[in-house]
Amino acid sequence: MLTLRIVFITAFALISGCGGQDPGTPFEIGQPYVRAVFEDNSSGRLKMSAKTFVPLSGEGPKVTLMGMIHIGESDFYKNVQDKIDGADLVLFESIGNPYGDSYSATAFFAPACRTLFGMTDYTTTASALRLSNQYLQYPHERSIWADLSLEGFLDQFLRTEFANGLRRELPNGIWDSKCYQLLWLINKGIKAQPDHEFKDIDFLADPSIVASKLRNITLSELTRRAIAEGVATLSERSEYFPGFREVLIERRNDVVLHRLRDHLNFGGGEILIVYGAAHMPDIEARFTKQFNYVPDRERLLTAFEF
Repeated sequence: MLTLRIVFITAFALISGCGGQDPGTPFEIGQPYVRAVFEDNSSGRLKMSAKTFVPLSGEGPKVTLMGMIHIGESDFYKNVQDKIDGADLVLFESIGNPYGDSYSATAFFAPACRTLFGMTDYTTTASALRLSNQYLQYPHERSIWADLSLEGFLDQFLRTEFANGLRRELPNGIWDSKCYQLLWLINKGIKAQPDHEFKDIDFLADPSIVASKLRNITLSELTRRAIAEGVATLSERSEYFPGFREVLIERRNDVVLHRLRDHLNFGGGEILIVYGAAHMPDIEARFTKQFNYVPDRERLLTAFEF
């Protein structure tokens, strides 16, 4: 199913513009929940972190934050599924329909935009990299949807200071098209990076032309290493997209913390939060402070090798 997060996450993967550092010795880049670990000049692994926290008081459930990426090796998703199956309660992300069984975000946009957004699904990217796209099963009886609806996401974005700035810049009439709001945002962020390989593509042009250009570029240039570097350094690029982080990360994290607060008193056992890795530093900082939790252990899972 295409959801709006595919548009944003794929855009960010493209926008990352990985420069390709030449490692002479083993090193790693990234943030606490996603790390690109380089073992030599040509190989490495993208590792995702699962951190478990316990209440300082000793009373209450353990809480594990499982950082996610939407494409990876099938063994990675099997390991995550095992964690889901073993948890007492699961909070999960999904902009739009909670269980992803009927809603397609492409239907939300004008037909002219579907060609562009239709080529950004995880299946296409995963297939090009010989990887799997994320497919996880959340048991209805012990799973809690912890995300914004598609309409709620867009409403939140339209309230940001950045969105107000866009209103003043966009040509008359364009603002009424949510598709072009997103295209304008992507266009603006890329133009702010003069060395970006997509700087000559006008994202406000005919979407079918843009989609064709992007497909030719991305599927020929796309590598596992580029994705690993781009995902690991995602937060460094957020300055080019003011307002993006506020809604894509912080407002959705508000929902997670609200759901968590409602269920922390369900007893012992383990609550598992399965969410994009970029969300986790903010969730960890706020959750540990608000609910007096401390780190207990960490497990690193290999999403894929490159």
